Amino acid sequence: NNWTIEQGNRYTITATVFNAAGSALVSNAVTATTMQTDPGHPTLVRSGIVTSSSITVRWQAVSCLDRNGDVTSYRAQ
Repeated sequence: NNWTIEQGNRYTITATVFNAAGSALVSNAVTATTMQTDPGHPTLVRSGIVTSSSITVRWQAVSCLDRNGDVTSYRAQ
């Protein structure tokens, strides 16, 4: 089979054997979670309101395809 495995997802897998006479019973299920990798970067970073004591910064969140797992926070530096 050709599967698309995504990072940071949980999978449940079973196996069945086939031959000319038919198929075997399905195996016990096993579960596995793929590891996460570094997320992509936010885009459209821009400053907004600026005062003598603060700056508003806005950005577009990392796209679903570039998250590579769960995004838990953003930090402006």
